[in-house]
Amino acid sequence: MIVTMDDVTANVSGKGAFCRKGIRLFCEKYDLDYNDFRHNGIDAQILIDLNDSMGLQAVEVARGRIK
Repeated sequence: MIVTMDDVTANVSGKGAFCRKGIRLFCEKYDLDYNDFRHNGIDAQILIDLNDSMGLQAVEVARGRIK
């Protein structure tokens, strides 16, 4: 499953959306390519493996999108 920028910036179920600056900092923290993520999304397993609450929340939003 691919997590998209729309998944990360979505405000779903009362959970706050993440701003693009926060996403950029997240990518820097984990050495992820922000521009690649912005254009192509990122494999959910990468975010799951990081075990970071922001990434896990994005995965949950993406799961809701594909149901």
